[in-house]
Amino acid sequence: MRAKSSAASKEHPHALDGAPEVGTLVVDTVRDQLGLYCGELGERWTLRPVVGNATWQADPRSVRTPTMRERLRAGTVRANARSRGERL
Repeated sequence: MRAKSSAASKEHPHALDGAPEVGTLVVDTVRDQLGLYCGELGERWTLRPVVGNATWQADPRSVRTPTMRERLRAGTVRANARSRGERL
């Protein structure tokens, strides 16, 4: 696990200080995609989309916490998928 320094957190208010709890909403900045943190696999983190279950690997240095707008968008995506009977 690679933790961000506190100086990095001050420069980037959405930077993570370490691995989040499983199920935490995060943003992969390389893919520009919201995902849920699933765990670590070696030096990389496993994320899965807000809706669906196709996981991907991300470099922890390119993952950040979502903004309030992104959190709201994720909630809307889940609510819409649930109303259509899709797999969450």
